Amino acid sequence: MDIKGIVTDQLKEQAKSNLPVIQSKLNEIVIGKIQSKNFEEKWATVVNKKINLPGISEKAEQVIFEKMIDKGTDLVAGVMQEILEEAVEEVLEQL
Repeated sequence: MDIKGIVTDQLKEQAKSNLPVIQSKLNEIVIGKIQSKNFEEKWATVVNKKINLPGISEKAEQVIFEKMIDKGTDLVAGVMQEILEEAVEEVLEQL
């Protein structure tokens, strides 16, 4: 095998061994941001500006939307984690 092939094989092996660590950190960052209180409050505020619930004050609407968004971010985080895992598997198959 030539030098280029040896170097390429070594780089592929290093990439394969590092992908689980990269995936873990990526999950930590993305999922952490999605489930952060700051993200949930911002998302709820955007929803609150777009949706009016008759007979309910803006402050009460904000509380309702924050609780709904909190549950929604749990669902989104689960889906996102699956998507990230699939993406890593695809990368591994391409190496």
